[in-house]
Amino acid sequence: MLVLAIGLQIGRGIYLNSVPPSALPPDAAAALFDTVIRYIRYGLRILFVLGLIVAIVAFFTGPSAAAVGTRRAFGAGMNKLRRGTAFTGLRASPFGEWTYAHRMALRIRATALAAMIFVFWPSVVYAIVRAIVLLLVFLFVELTRKTTGTEGVPQAGT
Repeated sequence: MLVLAIGLQIGRGIYLNSVPPSALPPDAAAALFDTVIRYIRYGLRILFVLGLIVAIVAFFTGPSAAAVGTRRAFGAGMNKLRRGTAFTGLRASPFGEWTYAHRMALRIRATALAAMIFVFWPSVVYAIVRAIVLLLVFLFVELTRKTTGTEGVPQAGT
């Protein structure tokens, strides 16, 4: 990706130096080149952001000590939030029970919806916004689900 971006910049310089001013004014040649490669540059930015999001997710779901420690700290924080009174009434309701029973399906559907929206509406800013919204949906699912009674008990391998 970086090689392509550098190649486009070098190619732009070569193109602008090779076009004679009598055939095409330099400003028009630059505008023409920029128009032709606009979507390539745009695609590079989107792929960079998408790759960055995938790399962050892969890191935090991996087996490294930093990822495991982060997951443990996040789990402990979620348990403290769950024990708080803000979501107690919601968890005790049928909604909380349904959320707990269908938590994996909710996560999969939210991720699939975010991916479908990305396919039909690709944008660098909106990719970041969708990732944040997806994290908030995951947080909501975790906070509203009922507690299992084994929360806070360390499990082997995590």
